[in-house]
Amino acid sequence: MKFVSNKNNMLLGVTIVQKAVSSKNTIPILGCVYLEATIDNTLILRTSDLEISIEQVIPVETIAPGKAVLPAKYFIDIVRHLPEMDIIFELTGESLLISYEKSRMVINTYPIDEFPNLPIVNKIASFTLNPSTFKKAVKQASIALSIDNNRPIFTGMLLEYKGENNLTVVSTDTHRLAYHIEKVKDVELDSEVNSVEIIVPGKVLIEVSRLLESDSMINLIIGKNNQVVFKFSTTSIYSRLILGQFPNYRQVMPSSFKSEALINTKELLHSLERAALLIREDEIKKRPSNVKLNFQEDSLTIDSYAQEVGNIHEEINIQLTGEELNISFNARYLLDALKVIDDEKLSFKFTGSLSPAIIEPATGDGFIYLILPVRNN
Repeated sequence: MKFVSNKNNMLLGVTIVQKAVSSKNTIPILGCVYLEATIDNTLILRTSDLEISIEQVIPVETIAPGKAVLPAKYFIDIVRHLPEMDIIFELTGESLLISYEKSRMVINTYPIDEFPNLPIVNKIASFTLNPSTFKKAVKQASIALSIDNNRPIFTGMLLEYKGENNLTVVSTDTHRLAYHIEKVKDVELDSEVNSVEIIVPGKVLIEVSRLLESDSMINLIIGKNNQVVFKFSTTSIYSRLILGQFPNYRQVMPSSFKSEALINTKELLHSLERAALLIREDEIKKRPSNVKLNFQEDSLTIDSYAQEVGNIHEEINIQLTGEELNISFNARYLLDALKVIDDEKLSFKFTGSLSPAIIEPATGDGFIYLILPVRNN
């Protein structure tokens, strides 16, 4: 194997695939990166931790096609520090020679046959997604992801398709729930499949969203063997699905409301940020970081209190329809929702001071956030 690549293309390739490099030392080959120079003047880079596999293709000048497996940590560090010029990569025996100008580096390789193959995905469904709206869907729906690995279901996001070209993206940590309805096209379903419900690791969807370019349509492929693939531009990301039953989120969605407040999004965000200043200390001490909201006909008051520190009182104008009420929430959970709403105004809906509330953009852009209140002290 021998090829020439400029530093920037190679750096792009290794930066994309590094997310699937295993950080565990139990299986050394999973800490490696696979390289394959093809006769088509492309280089395939691939990594896998057996849960996630990433493949990236970059342009190179292939002199002799071939394959090599290298320790990812050292190879990526080397690429980062290479000079801005064309670099020659050549496999010599069991080592890769990296040369430029009068300098050279040699890095030992691993056996190629030990590196895992890409998963075989027997397609049961596929969709095409718009990159900009998908990024927004992941940004909004991911805010309710759990970080508790003892409950893997809640570290994943439900992708649900039940027809009408609507793909629903849902996450919950049991204290709150976020979902976004995404339009898809080019829907292909196996003859025996009418609907799709899969749980994709949240970190995978966030990584796909991060890597997306604005003009790269996404081909989402779902396989029979608990695998999903996201293909866009020159990148392919394979992931195992999380097995289990995702909670029936429709059962917890209120069907009617006693109160609805129309609020300026930025005004509420800034007021809550100020109210939360004192309760950061409470979070550190594992005390509830709660704020008390008092909804009246044309105003909302926000109060926070931190023992040994003080209190903050905020008041903003709103438009309330229905009953007035006092209700308390975890401040961080509220802020998470407000930070992903782009609309000028939002709708805050209630069924009571101890029942789930709904936050959504006033224009109804497909995002809905359900949040559980906390008891007033």
